[in-house]
This record gives sequence, C-alpha cells and structure tokens, in this order.
Amino acid sequence: MQAVFLLSSKNFSEKQIGILFLVFGLSQFACMTQAGYLLDYSNHKIEWVNYSGIVTSILTVVTAVTAQDGGGNMGFMILLKIIQGGASAIISPGFNSVTLGIVGSTGFTVQVAKNRTMLHIGTALIAAVGSLAAYLLYPNIGAVFMVSPLTMIGVYYNMVRIRPDHVDRDAARALIIESPTMTEYEHLETQQSMGSHILDDSSYEGNEYIADISQESSSAPQKPRPRTPLAVLLDPTLVLFTLIVFCFHMANSSVLPLVMQSLAVEDEKSGILLSGMCILVGQGFMAWFAKICGEYSPKWGRKGLILAALSSLTVRCLLLTFLMAAADEVVTTTGSIIVKSLIISTQLLDSVGAGIMGTMHILVTNDLSSGSGRFSLMMGITSSAMCLGATVSGYLGQSIAEDYGYAMAFSSLGALSLVPLLLYTFFMPETLPDYERPQNRKKRLVAMLKKLNEQRRRFFRRKNKQRVTVKIEGDSDKHEGLVPPSSSTTNPKTEFV
Repeated sequence: MQAVFLLSSKNFSEKQIGILFLVFGLSQFACMTQAGYLLDYSNHKIEWVNYSGIVTSILTVVTAVTAQDGGGNMGFMILLKIIQGGASAIISPGFNSVTLGIVGSTGFTVQVAKNRTMLHIGTALIAAVGSLAAYLLYPNIGAVFMVSPLTMIGVYYNMVRIRPDHVDRDAARALIIESPTMTEYEHLETQQSMGSHILDDSSYEGNEYIADISQESSSAPQKPRPRTPLAVLLDPTLVLFTLIVFCFHMANSSVLPLVMQSLAVEDEKSGILLSGMCILVGQGFMAWFAKICGEYSPKWGRKGLILAALSSLTVRCLLLTFLMAAADEVVTTTGSIIVKSLIISTQLLDSVGAGIMGTMHILVTNDLSSGSGRFSLMMGITSSAMCLGATVSGYLGQSIAEDYGYAMAFSSLGALSLVPLLLYTFFMPETLPDYERPQNRKKRLVAMLKKLNEQRRRFFRRKNKQRVTVKIEGDSDKHEGLVPPSSSTTNPKTEFV
C-alpha cells in the first residue's frame, strides 16, 4: 500500500520506490541476526516486541506525512527506512520466541498456524478499510497510514497481558522441547477432563497434588547445553534452507507491488481500490492455507506443502506474464475489466505460495533448532535471508518494470522462482520431528496420562501412610492414658512380703 501511495500521490518513480525498499530490507538484514542472538538470552522478549512495534508504526506515519513530491527529500526518506528496518528486525524472531516459550516445540505447529491465520485475517481487514478510506479521501490519502499506530495499540494491549513468567526462557530458544507453562496447563486440563476416572479419591487435595507434581518434575535430568553460534552457522541443512528462503522471496516479494502498480497506472483512484482488493483476496485465502499447515503438516510432512507453495509462484508469474501482454492489446472497456479481474484472481496463487511459505518457514526453522538453544538466532538468520531476498526483489522487479515493462518483469521473476523449487525438491530433507507425528503425539498423551496416574497413586499412598502413622500415634496416646504409670505400680507379691 505504501508503494502505491508514493507512486500515485507523491509521484515517486518505480526506481525510487525500489531504492527505499532496498534500504529498508538491507537494514533489516543487517540487524535481524543480531536481534535473534540477543533474544535467545533475554528475559524481556515481550517488552522488546512492543518497543519495536511502536517505533515501526510511528515511522510509517512519519514517512507518509513527510514524503515530498517526486522524492524531493529522498535522503531523509532513506534515513527513515534505515531506522524503521532496524526497529522492525526484532518483531519476527521476538514474537515467535514468545510463542515458543509459552507452548513449547510440541505445541508450536498448532499455535503458529493460529497466529498466522489471525495475522492474515487482520491484514485483510486493515487492507479493506484502508483502501476504501483511501478511495474516498483521494488524493489526500496520507491519513490512511494512521491505521498503523491504531492497530499497534491493540498489539500492545494484548502483549502486556502475557505474564513474563509464562514465557519459559529455555523453551523459547528451543533448548527444551516442552514448555513448563504448557505442561502445567496440560496437567490441569487432564485432571479436569478425566477427574471422575483417575482422581476419584475423596481425600484428594488439589493444591497439595499440584505441589507434589512440581516437586517430582523438578528432579528432571540436567538440560542440554546450547550449541555455539559457529556450529549453527555451519549447519548445512540450515544453510540450504536459508538459501531457499532467500531465492523464494527474491522471486516473490515484488510480484504483489507490481500487480498493484499495474492496476493503478491507468486510473490512480480506482487503482488504489483494486490494490486493496488484491490484498484482501490474497490475505483472506492465506488465512485458510495457514490453518491447513497447522492441521496437515504433522500428517503430510513439511516438504510436500512447501513444494506446493514454491510451484504455485512459478505458475502465478507465468499467468501474469500472459495477462500483462493481453492487457496491452485490449482496447474495449469490457475487455479491460475482464483482464483486471483475472489479474486480481491470480492472488489466489499468492495465497498458496506466501500463505504456506510464511507458516512453514517458521515451523522448519523450529524443526532445525530443536535442542540447540538457538531458535531466535536461527529465526534471525532465515528471516534475514527473507528480508534480503525481498529487498533484492523489490529493486530488481521495479527496475525491470520501468525499463522493459511489467510483462518482462513477471517473466523474469518466474524464471527465478524455479531455483528454490529445484533446490528444495532434490536437496532439502524432510524436517518433521518425531514428536510432531500423529502416532507419537498419541503416545505422548498416553504416557502423560500414565505418569499423571502414577503420580496420583504415589501421592495418595504417602497421604494414607501419614494418616496411618497419625492414627497409631493417637491410639498409643489413648492406651497410655488408660494404663497406670510404671512408677506408681508396685509388685503385689513384694508388697505382701
């Protein structure tokens, strides 16, 4: 949306927009790995995410307000993008590490799918409201970007409601697989759902029982030590996946901005509305595909879904190449409407590609970081590759579109999309861990129930033993009260003598 605003309202050229996104992406790339490394050691992840979100949203408004016509203050715009890129570098590794610290690796797939689903739904709603407001306010559409700090208020409100002690540091960096926060929740949930079957003892006392479980769990074996940063950087699977992420985003990230700009060329006002429609359609279906990733990646594996995402990008670029060529030849109004409708419909393929890849990128990174204690560092590395790929894509796509036209830009990006597809097909292994597979999840549930039941039995055996001891002591006291003391008793025979 910002690219359309600068192009239509501030008369920026495609190359100027490409330079701004290049600087923004390079700033993210330079800061994200370091941010991930620091987050692995930080106990204030929630605060870092909030601060970075606030700075990013404020700078979004400042960019819209201070942009001069034709890029007259290009130097100041570049400075803003450098600061904004560095601030936003914390958001992705920080938010995902908070999620991992709460649910652990065993619950990460389901929770990430929920997070991404809500992200896409929120983005779709914001795009719908923003594009409609921009259409009504045209040409003064800078006020639309006030939606960024307004949504940040909601983010801040919900983030501060998370208790910091619920974000386990070791689980947040994937040093341990299960989060104590989630383990305690599962124990409580299991007790409530199966209490009539396994907790039917009338002498049950809930607080003492939970304390007993906590004491037993505290005697767990010593946790593993985290891997060194050098060992992480030299991991061949991580290096390959990072390269694939870079190539995918280099081919994908500039497609949507180019589509929106192509729709805004003829009629800038209606182009803004059509651009919002592209985002709305794409994000709406991305929410559904994110949900599919959460439900079926443990069953089907990570690789099959990612291959579907990578191949959809190639098909999408191929279709856009033909549609752009057709749009240049259409002269009737009806034909133009049909072509524009078909261009917007290609966003369904963007839902498959970006929707699946956005979710699976996080899940595969967690798979590779399991037990390493370096999740945020690895997330920073792969997210840096994503940012760098998007940066190169933005400048490359905008430059080709300005010099050779939109059809050539889409065909070039389609050729680039074959690189990550071939790399993942022939060289990337399946990363789905054993604890995520459905049969092992059932085994974990059964094992947890058995352990819970055994803990219950040991607890009540100790309680009963304590009661028996108290009863024996009580009976002894009663017996001593009935029998005369030994000092006062005399031997009758001796007394008679």
